[in-house]
Amino acid sequence: MPMLHGLSNSLKRLFRPRRENSDMSLRFPEVARPDYPNPMPPPWIAFPDIAPDSIGWRMGSGEVYMMDFHQWYMQLDDRAARHLRERWPAPEDWADFYPTYETRRRTRHETRRRR
Repeated sequence: MPMLHGLSNSLKRLFRPRRENSDMSLRFPEVARPDYPNPMPPPWIAFPDIAPDSIGWRMGSGEVYMMDFHQWYMQLDDRAARHLRERWPAPEDWADFYPTYETRRRTRHETRRRR
C-alpha cells in the first residue's frame, strides 16, 4: 500500500483495494443514496466527530459516506481535485488521505487512457 506509512491499521483498511462488486449500491441496490452537495466535503468536514481511525468509517453513515466520497473523488479531473485539496486541506491526523487518493485516482485515469 503506497504512502500509508504512519497510519493505524484501522485507517489503512479504508484504503484497501476493493473487491469487484463491493460497492454498497451493488450489494444493496434498494438502499437509497444520500443527495450529497457538489463538491462533496472530505470526511473530516462531513463527519468532524469521527476520528480518522474510528470504526465509524467501517460501519454506518461514515462507511456509506467514505464509499460514496471515494467513488466521487476518483472521477475528478486534476483541476477539480486540486481545487478540493486547496479548499479543504487535510488536518494533521488525515495527512495521508489526499496523497493516497491522488495515487489511486491517477492510476485509475492512466489505466482508462490505456484502454
